[in-house]
Amino acid sequence: MSSERKSTKGTSEKKKQCVKETKVTNQFKKMMDEALEATQKVLEQRQKDLSGKGWDADKQKEFFKIFGVEGHSIITIDSEEEKKKAMDADPSSPFDPYIEKRNITAHEFMQEGVDRLLFIFKKISTTIDEGNKDPILIGNFFNKIDSDKGSASVTADQTSFLDPERYAEILRINIFQNFVCKPLMGVNSQASTLCHELSHFYRSGENGRDGGMGTEDMPTKGGYSKLKNYPTFATELKESKNQYVFKNSYNIERYFEILL
Repeated sequence: MSSERKSTKGTSEKKKQCVKETKVTNQFKKMMDEALEATQKVLEQRQKDLSGKGWDADKQKEFFKIFGVEGHSIITIDSEEEKKKAMDADPSSPFDPYIEKRNITAHEFMQEGVDRLLFIFKKISTTIDEGNKDPILIGNFFNKIDSDKGSASVTADQTSFLDPERYAEILRINIFQNFVCKPLMGVNSQASTLCHELSHFYRSGENGRDGGMGTEDMPTKGGYSKLKNYPTFATELKESKNQYVFKNSYNIERYFEILL
């Protein structure tokens, strides 16, 4: 199993009050339904932005501003050579096993990635299975808001070589305290957090057509730690024009920090 990924940016002064109100199952479900609605809007907007009609000069400039990489740049980070370098440098960390054999641009990489995230998104819900005996499992979400471990987490390998038709029954996302008081959309929001988590799921299938984006919480060395400044590292990747912005979940999250 891969190590657990977490989204932990920020806390709220109203956290205790929010958590108290959300412990009850129906309140948790209501919160997640609203978060899912917002996430769908954000994902669909980014799908439009990356489409042939939407990919205009302004969207290209925005793309570069967020990632520090031009949309026409050829992406090499999923090549066999790059994967070997990453494994040799940090063999203890999990890595997306998918090997990209095509020459695709950063624009195409994100376009395909958003399509996959939307596919996963449409498979998850807060529908409660009558046969479910776990009181904290609400649809595809674990209600763990009593825990201060962060905002949310998943194990990325849940989609690795998994039949996409089984996503609904297999995929699980843990929801922690920090998630509760976040705004629905925008910077450090519930929508961007869920996009962050969906991006973790590993790729599989022909040309990586299934799964998420195979991202990690970087830097990965030594495993996840609250002592690491993940947002600062994301900014450093962008400013150095490093292509690993497309494999770092905190950089990917920033693309979905939009208000509609």
